[in-house]
Amino acid sequence: MNGGEDAETIDWKRARSVIEHENTLVNNRVTWLLVSQGFLFAAYGTLLTSWGKAELRIGRETFVLLLLALLVISGYICISIGIVLAAAVKHIKYVHCWWYKIEISNVSTRIIEEATYSLSDRNQRHPYLQGWKARTHTRPFDTEFMPYFFLFGWTILFFIGVIVAYPELWTQFLNVLTRILAVVAVLVVAATIAFVAYRYGKRSAGADDKSTLPPTSQAR
Repeated sequence: MNGGEDAETIDWKRARSVIEHENTLVNNRVTWLLVSQGFLFAAYGTLLTSWGKAELRIGRETFVLLLLALLVISGYICISIGIVLAAAVKHIKYVHCWWYKIEISNVSTRIIEEATYSLSDRNQRHPYLQGWKARTHTRPFDTEFMPYFFLFGWTILFFIGVIVAYPELWTQFLNVLTRILAVVAVLVVAATIAFVAYRYGKRSAGADDKSTLPPTSQAR
């Protein structure tokens, strides 16, 4: 025992400590994401401004390649951070399952929410581990989706940069209808890239695999 504390209180402190650690890591990763994207957006803005003022002595192909490089770098950062964010969310979810004795194979955000705010004996004896809301319509605004919104935006910015480099594509070869279709197509492509990257990040983090936790850890 630790200072006369019972085993359940010690377990609560252990679980809470793990959640606080993961939340700290999430905050650090989001900070890295925002800082990196800030630098890349600044580079993108400088590149477009310099091109518009004819200060860059490079060809169109080189200009587009530089934009593509920014897209690739941003994509790598977004996916990398997306993977670790998904892993952190997964770990927090598993800690809740361990504490509330929820089988991993049957877990859902709704089940965790019900366990968190239920009037169970554990909740009567101990504070909530962490506020948990099983959001549906607002779930895209969760932190783990943030990197992929940036990736979505970068795909659109790349398209804008291509139009800046080749304005005749927009003014001469496309009419009003084809311009609308082109914009819709770019939005669809950007959304598809973001979604595929999100699914890849979830799989890489093991967040889709409910069997990764040993059976002895699924329930106490």
